[in-house]
Amino acid sequence: DEPLAAPLDNTYIILFASYTTYYNFVEKNPTGNELDFVHRMRRQPTQRTPTRFYDGYSHAKYNTPTRAWENWFCESETSPGNDHYACTTFLSDWYDSSKHSYSTQVTSDPIKGRSLHASQDIAEGSYVLPYDSYLSLSLDRNQWNELEDFIEMHPDAQMFTDLRDFFVAYGFGVNSYGTTGWSVSFTNNTFTNHACTKESALVRPIAELYTDAEGRDILFSPILQRRARTMNQLVVAVRDVMAEEEILMDYSPFHDADDEEYTAFLQSICETGVGLIPVQEEMGEVDVDGGDDALPS
Repeated sequence: DEPLAAPLDNTYIILFASYTTYYNFVEKNPTGNELDFVHRMRRQPTQRTPTRFYDGYSHAKYNTPTRAWENWFCESETSPGNDHYACTTFLSDWYDSSKHSYSTQVTSDPIKGRSLHASQDIAEGSYVLPYDSYLSLSLDRNQWNELEDFIEMHPDAQMFTDLRDFFVAYGFGVNSYGTTGWSVSFTNNTFTNHACTKESALVRPIAELYTDAEGRDILFSPILQRRARTMNQLVVAVRDVMAEEEILMDYSPFHDADDEEYTAFLQSICETGVGLIPVQEEMGEVDVDGGDDALPS
């Protein structure tokens, strides 16, 4: 019943004893939520379902705050977020279509295989291929673990191994604001190569969304919670990008900082230019996405 709970009468803080309970709570697949609900609730003799209003399908709504929470977070005098970058800058920029750029093309490279380039000039601060999370395939942590177990039980089912390897080669791990597991996109963004130096990275994630004015991590934000998948894959141009420049980004955030095997892999990329994707002897012609007119339908 505290004022900070507005616009609702109450708010609840949930603490998780382990990552397993967290992964179950934030699972986005309603069938997974429902089956977990079935296994954990006792059947009641006086009604058809164990509860009156709550089940696995209604639970899915808990992972996404309403727009009312977002408005409160940015506009209320008692809110901790009215001076956060997400409120002061991001929302107005995100809803400005002139700051969205789709001006990219994919070209063949004898060592890298494919590389992403600007097909037109891209202004500093533009969101580059912002529909990336919309055109993506995702497996949450529970689904990923089940896929790994399935492959172990059926090693001769090669296409499932190929599916796992495809996600590893082209995708990236996600684990923030209720998203878990692996994602892979089928936009030109998937051909963005690793930047071996800070100066060569022309796009980056929007790190300022995740810290406040004092540099502290933001632990609660309806804006980020509502757009978790978007934020996982959204990148911004760090400077003006000229047409035909190769667009690179730092791969380091894709894995934990203490993952020594992955760090060694990035070092190998910088030394040889070779990644996980085998380079075909004959690559296709340049693939241009059509510039800023190629908006998602």
